[in-house]
Amino acid sequence: MEVITDILSFLDHVQEDPRISPVHISLYMAILHCWRAQGCRNPICVYAKDLMPVAKISGVATYHRSIRQLDEYGYIKYSSSRNHVLGSLVYLLEWEKGRQGQLKMLQEVVSQERKGVL
Repeated sequence: MEVITDILSFLDHVQEDPRISPVHISLYMAILHCWRAQGCRNPICVYAKDLMPVAKISGVATYHRSIRQLDEYGYIKYSSSRNHVLGSLVYLLEWEKGRQGQLKMLQEVVSQERKGVL
């Protein structure tokens, strides 16, 4: 995935999604920044303390609500570690495949997690 292509594809999708707010957009951009810094591979390990300043989010509750909603809405796959030392895992989904490809990839990730592969 190229970062510019991902940004443009993401913006194309959120433009038509009334559930998405500026907080979601800035958090997704912060996640992309982190993904790039970690070598552009899935999954990435994220920490609220690192993403919040980049996304300009000051409230912990806003951060947790927004990242859970991005997962719920199908923009990322988020796996909370509930451990401040380990960090949480975020999978970026490939936009080029379209919404059906995105959902298929998400189903594969969940299936692998259930089998204990991830």
